[in-house]
Order: sequence, then structure tokens, then C-alpha cells
Amino acid sequence: MTQPPLAGITVLSLEHAIAAPLCTRGKSWEGNPGTPTYDEGEILEILGHPPMTKDPRFAGNAARSRNRDELRELILAAFENLNSATVTGRLDAAGIAWADVNDMAGVWEQPQLEALERFVEVGSPAGPITALKPPGNKNSYEPEISPIPAVGEHTENILRELGYSNAEIKDLAGEKVI
Repeated sequence: MTQPPLAGITVLSLEHAIAAPLCTRGKSWEGNPGTPTYDEGEILEILGHPPMTKDPRFAGNAARSRNRDELRELILAAFENLNSATVTGRLDAAGIAWADVNDMAGVWEQPQLEALERFVEVGSPAGPITALKPPGNKNSYEPEISPIPAVGEHTENILRELGYSNAEIKDLAGEKVI
């Protein structure tokens, strides 16, 4: 079965041209706040859309905001037949910084995370699973990562710490509250 033309394309959000995601067929990019700001019309022109900076519907932020739905359709049309290499090439040629934005599968496939030994095996009720170490981990120590508890595993201890008596906990369990 073939995909419809827009399948896999994330809708562009160029209402704010700086740090706005630019997406096409499974890849996405985010502008770098340290680079010049480009308005949506300029970005569409960079992507090969006919000039629109003189169009009164899109001449300025207020006009673009009023015509956001129409602008979104123009942006989708501009990206519809472009592949990642074309988009990134045009952004590079225009001097617009961009970076890949990974989905979860892309994060797990990042070779840099493997090279930095950021993955750790953690126990869980379903058996061992792979998890990412907490951010900010220093090489001078290994973070303590406890097993993931089963549902309800610590409930009684937490209720005791909150001041519930054993009898009250037994009543809650009997009423299937816990």
C-alpha cells in the first residue's frame, strides 16, 4: 500500500520564524536562535515558492497571523515534493542553521549515546530493560538507578510514612482502594 502524499510530513510551524521546526518526510530541523531571523515568506522563497513578501496577506506578522491557515497550506505545498537533502541544501545555501530533531527511535539509534555509555540496564516487572542515564552524569561516579517498581509495590510503605495505621491500610486494601 502506498502512502498518501502528505504521510510522514509534519506540519510546519513557521508562525515564529526563529527556532521554528522545519519538517519534511520523516526529518525535521530547528532553527538556531543565534542565526538571523527569516520570516515565513523568505523561508518559502528559499524553498522554491514564488515570491510572496509583497503579498498583503502575508506582509508582516499581523497579516500572517490573520491568514495562518492559508499560510500553513502554502508551507505544506512548498514542502510536499521536497526531500531532506533538498531542504537542507537550500537552508545551508541561505545560511540558515538547522539540526536534526530525532524521534524516540532516532534517539535510541544515536551512536554518540552508545559511545558515551549513556545506556544502562534497569530491572522492571517485565524483566530487564534499557534506559538512558540521567542527564548531567559525571564520569567520576555512576548514578544509582533502582529497578522500576511494580504497580503498588511501595504503596503500603508510603501510606505508613503518611501516617496510616496497619488497620487503615488493611481496610483500604479490603475495599480495593489500593
